[in-house]
Amino acid sequence: MNRETEYRGKRVDNSAWVYGTGLTDFLNIETIWRSGNTCWLWSSYSWIPIIPSSVGQYTGRKDTHANKLFGGDIVSGKWPYASKGVIVWDDNRCGFFIKPLNALGKASYDPYYKMNSVKNIKRIGNIHDTEEPAK
Repeated sequence: MNRETEYRGKRVDNSAWVYGTGLTDFLNIETIWRSGNTCWLWSSYSWIPIIPSSVGQYTGRKDTHANKLFGGDIVSGKWPYASKGVIVWDDNRCGFFIKPLNALGKASYDPYYKMNSVKNIKRIGNIHDTEEPAK
């Protein structure tokens, strides 16, 4: 499978978003370098220190306004039982899914939805920029 691999994270020094790729190691696996409490993302021909908890990978999908969707984005769309959710990686199913948010803005216990099963997705925020997910 060939798809664009891109990551983003918030800079340690000013919390601005940085976009870049992981470099390929000797096993041809893309990596982001981590040292102590800092991750380093390759962007514009240099390593940028980023906050590890803010790292999100590009899902390969764009919203209705052609914005790239990353893990951690808060999105709205049309699917059963919810109209807002957070994009998450599910290790058990090896893919990106949308975890629905309930009316209080907290993650609900509803099942996750496959990214490709949700139509008209619109990015409305990000868990790292929004104190409380959009209601």
